Amino acid sequence: QSSARFGVYRGTVLEQTFAYIRPQENGNKLNTYWMALRGERETVGDVREVGFEGGSLDHASKGEDDDASGLLIMASGKSCRSGLAMQCHQYPLESFDGPDDKMMQSVRHGGQLKPCDETTMCVDVAQM
Repeated sequence: QSSARFGVYRGTVLEQTFAYIRPQENGNKLNTYWMALRGERETVGDVREVGFEGGSLDHASKGEDDDASGLLIMASGKSCRSGLAMQCHQYPLESFDGPDDKMMQSVRHGGQLKPCDETTMCVDVAQM
């Protein structure tokens, strides 16, 4: 964990998901002190892209989207020392890591992932 760059990272929620050959959970950000989901940036096909930004408390940014509505999650208490594990997707979570029998998974290839209008955000205080 000490080899990663420490700073603010920006992008769209769709950019946070890597389309592995077999869809699986991905895009987890460890030791994250804050994550902001902001209003839509643009429309791609029929899906509205939501802005993503996250990083250290020291690097909280101000930019052109300051007045945009959104959601801000920040670490507090004991989690302030180590940060949180967070991820966000614009794909149904059931598309990733389906049942034990992977042949029964509803989406069996990354190219079959279909984005949706809803954004799902997962926040873990601890990851084992």
